[in-house]
Amino acid sequence: MKHQMKKAIILLMSIASLSSIYSCTKENDQTTSIVATPKIEGKWFIIKQGEIKNGEEILQDFTDNQPGCSKNYYIFDTDGNMSSTSFSSNCQINSVEKATWKREGNIIKLYEKDTILKTFEIIKHTDTELKMKFIQNNVVLIIVFSRN
Repeated sequence: MKHQMKKAIILLMSIASLSSIYSCTKENDQTTSIVATPKIEGKWFIIKQGEIKNGEEILQDFTDNQPGCSKNYYIFDTDGNMSSTSFSSNCQINSVEKATWKREGNIIKLYEKDTILKTFEIIKHTDTELKMKFIQNNVVLIIVFSRN
């Protein structure tokens, strides 16, 4: 009896599986591709900076990194915290700035408590490169990050 019950359950499961496969309509046969958005979370090193003048990007290598020292970087944590670390000429940490961050589409906002400190617009974002622009003193600035 137990053996027959087991066979019946397996048979019912097989029929249910097959019917769900063959019950698709043409409407459901359309292929949809899901494009994964690269994550902001992680450690990003500043590699270029510049501005937009007359609609044109003018970028230069980021030269504030001290030779032989760690590169300046930003860390975006999964819990919404952000820190920015820069180094001095003697390779000591020069400054660490902390804030919270929130992403809304292609916009990243940095906050101190409930006050918006800075709003970045993502121009380009891959797994290894992040290019953002922001406005400071009526000038559109660009910052480019890289991660390993």
